[in-house]
Amino acid sequence: MEFNKLFIEMAKIFKATTAGSLPKPNWLAETEKLWPAWKDSGETLTEKKKKSAAMWIDVQEQSGLEIISEGEQFRIHFVHGFLETIEGINWDKKTQMGIRNDRYVVEVPTVTEPLIKSGSIHVEEAKFLRSKSKKLTKFTLPGPMTISDTIANEFYADKKTMAMEFAKLLNDEAKTLCDAGIDVIQFDEPAFNSFLEESIEWGMDALEVAIKGLDCKTAIHICYGYGIEENLNWKKTLGDQWRQYENLFPAINQSNINQVSLEFAGSRVPPQLMRLLPDKEIMVGVVSVVGDHIETSEEVEKFNTKRYRPKILRKDRPYGKCVFFDQEIRCRVHTAKPLECKISMGCKDYGEELSIWFMLNHFVKKDDAESVRRYASYLKTGGKTLEGAELKDLVPDKEKLKKILNFEIL
Repeated sequence: MEFNKLFIEMAKIFKATTAGSLPKPNWLAETEKLWPAWKDSGETLTEKKKKSAAMWIDVQEQSGLEIISEGEQFRIHFVHGFLETIEGINWDKKTQMGIRNDRYVVEVPTVTEPLIKSGSIHVEEAKFLRSKSKKLTKFTLPGPMTISDTIANEFYADKKTMAMEFAKLLNDEAKTLCDAGIDVIQFDEPAFNSFLEESIEWGMDALEVAIKGLDCKTAIHICYGYGIEENLNWKKTLGDQWRQYENLFPAINQSNINQVSLEFAGSRVPPQLMRLLPDKEIMVGVVSVVGDHIETSEEVEKFNTKRYRPKILRKDRPYGKCVFFDQEIRCRVHTAKPLECKISMGCKDYGEELSIWFMLNHFVKKDDAESVRRYASYLKTGGKTLEGAELKDLVPDKEKLKKILNFEIL
C-alpha cells in the first residue's frame, strides 16, 4: 500500500513482522501434519535446516519486514522443539492426554523426574539468525502454561507446579538468546484462551518467571489454533464475536510483558478489546497464516474493514467528521473503518486533507507529552495541518508546551 506522504512520518511507528512460524519445505519435513517427521538426519538435516532458515530470512527481508525470525525451521514442533533435550522427560512413556482443555486427545511424552536443562537449546539457531540479518530479530519460545498443557505429568504435584519449573528453564534459555543478540523474545501461549481462569490465577505468574530479568523486549502471542479439524470445529462454537480475552487482557496489561501479539485475520476477536491493553505494544495479525494461497489486497482489506465497521459515529473527534461519512448511510465510498480508510491514503482530490484529519484524530494525543513532541517534529519538517490544530491549539498553556518540548514533562 502506498502511503500519502503526509502519513509517512506517523507510519514510522509501525514495524512489520510475522507471528513466528513459517512453512517448512517438503524437502525438509512432512507437510500439513500436526506431528510431522524430518526428511533427513544428522549433518545433512542440519544443513537443510540452515538452508530453509536462510531462505525465509531472505524472503522476510525482501518483503520489507523490519523484525526478522528464523521461522522455527530448526524445530519439528513449537513445543517439542524446546523439550527435546530437557532431562526428566520420558519420551518412550506416552500418555493419552486431552490438549487445550480436552479439545483433542493425543499421546504425549511424560515428565517422570525433575526437569533439568543442561545447556542452551536454541542458542546456535539464534546466532545463525543474528549472523544472517542486520535488522531487529525475534525468537519464539513456547509459554510455560502451553508446555504444561502439551506434556503429561507424573512427577510434580500439579500442572501449575510443573509450569513454574518450565518457566525457570525458559527464563534461563531466554537470557542466553538475549545475550546472543536477539531483540524480541516471544512466548507462545495458545493455552491461555482454553484456560481463561487459570491463565489469570497462575498462568501470568508463570510468564512473569519466564521473562524475569531479560534485557531484550518480551512478547506474548495468543491464538486460537490452526488447521486441524478439532480446532476448526471448536471455532464454529464461538459465535460471531470472540470475547474470550475480555477478562484476560486487564491481567496482561498489568504484567511486565512488553508486547502482545494477537491474531485477527483468522479469528473474530473484536478489535475494540485492544483498548484493554493501553500500556502494551500490540502486534496485530492481519494476514492469515493458514491459507493455501497468497492473499490479495482485496482479501486483506475485507478482513480489516467490513467485518468491524463502527456502528456509531464517534463524537470525540475534535477536527470534524470524515467528508465521506454520512449519518444515515455511513461511509459513502466503502465500508472502511478509519485506520484502514484507503481514501485517506490514496485519494487524489481528498487524500491530503483526510490524511491530516486521520492523523490528528487517531495518532496525536494532546494529553500525551511524547505524542505532542512527535507531532511538533512532524510540523517542523514541513508537515501540514488543519485550522485549529497548531501546537498552540493542542496545548494552549505556553509554559507547559515549552516544558513538553524541552522534555521537562515526560
